Amino acid sequence: MEVLKKNENGKMLVQISGEMDAVTAPKVEEAIGSLEGVSELVLDLAQVPYLSSAGIRAILTTRMRFGKNDKFSIVNIQPMVKEILDMTGTSKILGLK
Repeated sequence: MEVLKKNENGKMLVQISGEMDAVTAPKVEEAIGSLEGVSELVLDLAQVPYLSSAGIRAILTTRMRFGKNDKFSIVNIQPMVKEILDMTGTSKILGLK
């Protein structure tokens, strides 16, 4: 599991690579860290082949920590991960298409 963050002028891009499961999901939340001063948050899941319920929780918790700001997005979702998000109803909660 690797988490790379780029924060430019309040826009934070978080690139996650590896499976998000019970072991790695808390590490993702920890790596994202403080969202103070962040006006836009983008999670890039291009390198996430699998997402467990713990991974879903980490994404939802990050979304809740970010607040009601509309500038939250998830990009480059792998088909398997998108299917998991769709089956659990998480896609609707996150506003994914």
